[in-house]
Amino acid sequence: MSGKAALWGREPAAFRLEGKEDWSLICRKELARQTWRLWQQAQVAAGGSRDGIRDLRVALHRIGLLLRTGGPWAWAGSPDECLHTLREFADLAAPIREWDVLTQRFAELLQHGHQPTPAGEALLAKMSSHREDLLARVLPDLQSARFRKLVVDLLCQAEAGSGRKTLPAAAKAARLLRKLAKKTAKKSARPITGMAPRELHHLRIACGRLRDACEFYAPLFSKKIKKSSRAWKEMQDRLGACQDGVSHIALLENLVATADRFQTNVEEGLLVMVMIRHLQEGVRLGRLDCERRRARFLRRLQRFRRSLAK
Repeated sequence: MSGKAALWGREPAAFRLEGKEDWSLICRKELARQTWRLWQQAQVAAGGSRDGIRDLRVALHRIGLLLRTGGPWAWAGSPDECLHTLREFADLAAPIREWDVLTQRFAELLQHGHQPTPAGEALLAKMSSHREDLLARVLPDLQSARFRKLVVDLLCQAEAGSGRKTLPAAAKAARLLRKLAKKTAKKSARPITGMAPRELHHLRIACGRLRDACEFYAPLFSKKIKKSSRAWKEMQDRLGACQDGVSHIALLENLVATADRFQTNVEEGLLVMVMIRHLQEGVRLGRLDCERRRARFLRRLQRFRRSLAK
């Protein structure tokens, strides 16, 4: 399939993983499918919807994972340039997604047992307006020639492959999953309650990468892989809630520090401070919850690695 046909024609048909296929072929098929999805999500995100921005970030993340894990067995040359561009576009969309989640949480707090106040509604409107300003800056990048070039480069990468004779897919996938599980266990060694925000973020990323890889290669293994994937997803989601709280606190503190730019009055400032306290308590409780689950999580990782070594 040519890059042009993949981009403007139909979506590549879904495929089933089979042990007899080699690693390069599996990665190439999945890259073509995920690239088509990225193009679709970019068109949806251009409309400014919250779900569109979220799904765009997921598509960028999944392609990055595929390029990193495929390695020289799957790709001809280094995919570093594509990875760098993917990260740049993901970083552009990240602030919009953070404001989307923060605005939603702030609206829920205002509605929780209280009648909306004029100050709360005014502050919510200002936050939504700021989100629209961020979106207006990102849209030209999503519609740029650089983004279209990224899509075409990814499709070309999917067509070219590595041309190497590789290990059977199941054997290579097992090695990759063991490696990801080992990294996740290493990042989980310290108590979560004592981790810095950056360490928490890296642990969340490790759980996400392990989860994505398990979901992708699940057809090569027993149903236990899917069960393990659910465990990684649960921990990722709990860590994500903590990390979102940390990010939202930083956004609100910046809002207070730049009150003149946001034209925030005293009553609105007090609402922001209440929200910050609410988020801080949520982060504290979330860390404690993750720490209570950490020992069981580490035991599951150990059993998972042993099962793949058989």
